[in-house]
Amino acid sequence: MANMETIYRAWISSINDRRWDDVVQYMQPTYAHGSTDMISLNHQQFTAYHKHVLEVFGPDCSFTADAVVADAEAGCIAARCLAEVTLVQPFLGLQPNGKRVRFFETQFVWFEDQRVRELRRVPDLDDFRRQMSSRAEETTPDLMGLPLELPTSRHLDNAGLKSFYRSYIKAINEDLSESSLSEFCNPSVVHNAKTLSLSQYVSLIDDSSSAVREMTAHIHTIVADEKSQRIAARIEWSGEPIKTLAGIDPNGRSVRFPEHVIYQLEAGKIARVWAIVDWDSFRAQMTA
Repeated sequence: MANMETIYRAWISSINDRRWDDVVQYMQPTYAHGSTDMISLNHQQFTAYHKHVLEVFGPDCSFTADAVVADAEAGCIAARCLAEVTLVQPFLGLQPNGKRVRFFETQFVWFEDQRVRELRRVPDLDDFRRQMSSRAEETTPDLMGLPLELPTSRHLDNAGLKSFYRSYIKAINEDLSESSLSEFCNPSVVHNAKTLSLSQYVSLIDDSSSAVREMTAHIHTIVADEKSQRIAARIEWSGEPIKTLAGIDPNGRSVRFPEHVIYQLEAGKIARVWAIVDWDSFRAQMTA
């Protein structure tokens, strides 16, 4: 029996090669797709959806799975994908300019009877916009690559990784401080390719928290991989914005929007973080 990662990579490969008959063999007859507002697609609708994606992002658009965190017990994987596209139709108010753009999206994929039944995705559309804004703007992909050769000290099993993460989120919700997060993080943390001191990392989280009254992180999904010491989580943030955030002024509305994050632990503490916040979902709720 093939494992989830093998099935997922074969599914993505079939999509890239436009082998639609093969694509649907890896899927349940009805498939759920989206980020916050999920839609249900049958095989014909799924194929039509991806053909439309090709019409917008060009016939040479492709997706490469940079890294996969697989959790057989949860029946779910988290995959960090690098999208490579050339816009050929207007999208998000942007016009085609012939530029090849690369940006990441993180997906959570659930399986049933060895077939894909649900995918929740958060693409980094702000990075896409940034690159499309100027010919000079480029992205050097921060690839996760292979897991590190990790020391065996404080090596956590899957249950331990999930318990660790729940405690980490509880600390963020109840006592966000350098002292509380030092139990969970190394003295420096690499966040989206930028090395931060623990103090800077706490400030990064606090900047958003202070802009949203009663901002709370809710864990939607955790997947963990004991071998790689990686944790992936879909977090849903909630609260009422009281300061300008993501370019949107507060208007008295409350919001709930997701973030997809993958963490690399070293010696039982967070060393690297790859995160994408669904700011488009936030903006849509604030301006609806």
